[in-house]
Amino acid sequence: MNNYKILGIIIVIGIILSICAVTISANISSNDNDDNEKYNIATLNAKDLNHSTNTTHIVNLNINQISGGTNIKFANTDSYYNVSSSMQNNTKVSYDNNNDSVNVNVSSNNTDNSIVLSDKYTYIINSNITAGGININATDGNILRFNNHIVAGGANIDLNNGSVYLINNNINTGGMNVMGTPSGITDIDSNINVGGLNIQTDSLEVKSNNIELGGTSLRNISSNDTHNKIRLNSDIQVGGANLISTDH
Repeated sequence: MNNYKILGIIIVIGIILSICAVTISANISSNDNDDNEKYNIATLNAKDLNHSTNTTHIVNLNINQISGGTNIKFANTDSYYNVSSSMQNNTKVSYDNNNDSVNVNVSSNNTDNSIVLSDKYTYIINSNITAGGININATDGNILRFNNHIVAGGANIDLNNGSVYLINNNINTGGMNVMGTPSGITDIDSNINVGGLNIQTDSLEVKSNNIELGGTSLRNISSNDTHNKIRLNSDIQVGGANLISTDH
């Protein structure tokens, strides 16, 4: 194994550990220190929104976070969103109607947020994070697009039979971890300046994988014509990619 591959693997391991630390911190803080007042306000707004726009099916979730973590999951609920925050007054939630869609805006600084979305609607998630991470459990979810931009930090996505049609990932320093198999086809377009990409799924088709300085670990990669798989386009300047498909 040459030095570039060793460098890439080391960077991948470091990035995965940093992603785990960020997402675990977000989960613990959001679950143990919920801001009940903020949670109730967000729930009330969502219920009002349902009454006034009951024909809306597309929800644009816009997340702007200076520092901290965001944890997203789906549940069987009529509310478009429920938001809880670990720090009172550090998270602001607003929404507005836009013809046949709704914009939900979540802005925060130095806090961890937990967002529960409905399994009854289709979402476009736009995430802009300066320093921190985002964790998405897509089980029972329907995500049309996940547009992720992180200056420093990581993204963790558990597909777990959820529908995620497109992931646009742009990270300056950090990494993305994708686990599980989607319901349908998930296209991933990933650009990372310095960091790593880790994908473990049942079926993975690598359409392109470019690394300027670093290395790639591939296992059981194929272009099988299956209905549930990930299709990947990846570009990394410095770092590495660990790509594993369990489908032989």
